[in-house]
Amino acid sequence: MVFEDWMMPPRQMAVKRQKAPQSFIASDALNRTQSCPIIRIVIAAMMAISMAAWLQPNLDTSIASFFYCPIEGFWLARDPLLKTLRSAGRMVPTIIIVWVLALIAIRLIRGRAWQWPTDNNLVFLTGAFAIGPGIVVNLILKEHWGRSRPEAIEAFGGSAQYTSPWWPWGECATNCSFVSGEASTAMVLIAFAFICHRAFRLPIIAAATVWTIVISANRMAMGAHFFTDVVISALLTLLIVLVLKATVIDTNQPRHIGKA
Repeated sequence: MVFEDWMMPPRQMAVKRQKAPQSFIASDALNRTQSCPIIRIVIAAMMAISMAAWLQPNLDTSIASFFYCPIEGFWLARDPLLKTLRSAGRMVPTIIIVWVLALIAIRLIRGRAWQWPTDNNLVFLTGAFAIGPGIVVNLILKEHWGRSRPEAIEAFGGSAQYTSPWWPWGECATNCSFVSGEASTAMVLIAFAFICHRAFRLPIIAAATVWTIVISANRMAMGAHFFTDVVISALLTLLIVLVLKATVIDTNQPRHIGKA
């Protein structure tokens, strides 16, 4: 598989694969997932960041200390501009989810008369939001990996012990630091790049990446997340998006639900 295939518009990809036997779809999806260089790079980056945090236990706390003042604590958490930015970070995904649900409703009502997005596009978007920020990040990791937030550990005026990323036996009971939900909901917006016209693909990727960096830095500045919380969250979400792209969009022909 070549990189151009991954940047190919979904409709062109569907035409290219229109004559492929249905019996090969599952195996082809697996092959595309395993052989995609971008997926391998994302996995390698996530492993490297995780390993660095384990080998250098002070990595997270050293970075967090740049935002901490012994007298005022994480003083940027009270900054009005950053609080507004956090509100925007929560509002944008909510608006987009409502928009996607509206598209699904229109698709069900109008069926084939509504050419974009295709059913595969909608399955891809729904899966990206539901599996990434929804299930993996918020339901599994944040609720069961008990890593305390920076503001709660002893090094920054709290009472909890610091724990490394991927270590689930921390002192936090719920809504914990690992991983960042808001970094995930920012990164998942990159999914729109793979269902739009090719001309808009790179701008959407760039915008989603910048937005993820801004939201992640904001959460770190507020003492709500460590560096590895936001980076692993973004990479994990990106990995889910890329795998879904390979299995839902690239290996399926456009299908239609609703009225014929």
